[in-house]
Amino acid sequence: VLSDHGEGLGDHGEETHGLFAYESTIRIPLIINAPGLEPATVTGLAAQADLLPTIADLLGIEPYAGLDGRSLLPAIRGEAAGDATIYFEALDAHLTRNWAPLTGIVSGGWKYIDLPIPELFDLSRDPGEQANRAAEERQRTTDLARRLEGWKRAGAPGAARELDPDAAARLRSLGYSASAAPTRKARYTEADDPKRLVDVDR
Repeated sequence: VLSDHGEGLGDHGEETHGLFAYESTIRIPLIINAPGLEPATVTGLAAQADLLPTIADLLGIEPYAGLDGRSLLPAIRGEAAGDATIYFEALDAHLTRNWAPLTGIVSGGWKYIDLPIPELFDLSRDPGEQANRAAEERQRTTDLARRLEGWKRAGAPGAARELDPDAAARLRSLGYSASAAPTRKARYTEADDPKRLVDVDR
């Protein structure tokens, strides 16, 4: 059992979801029940892409090569899971209004959001993401930004790709993308940052 997303409900000025990628919209419940699993609470990082590899692992099926995600069974069983990095994005405003694209990663308890006004949060001390530490933690911000760029160049799960016409039409029919993509800017500035445009969005 899992959710597709949360709702902002006013958090950071976002009433619903899709504009930002704060924890109120991307941290979701995930409940797994299967024969042989003991009741447990796992606090490590997990992504929706981890669900299929976990189900394959539960069924004893070898997932095909290149599958996004990883099995969560080791973490569920209390084994060391290693340092997971989660990629995320919120591209609706970019695709429909040509605002700056929002991508980011969570790793080692830190969350980096790549925007013209970059954001860095220490999730262990600031789960509500109220204190942007990007200016004071410049080296960590730079390191996570480089890591994110490396993921994008390598084709990170979910990283922006061209859609085939059929997929684009299906997304439009669900209301998830514009009927005609606006002209993309070569460079986005602070004026294009969704944080500066939240009132326009509302």
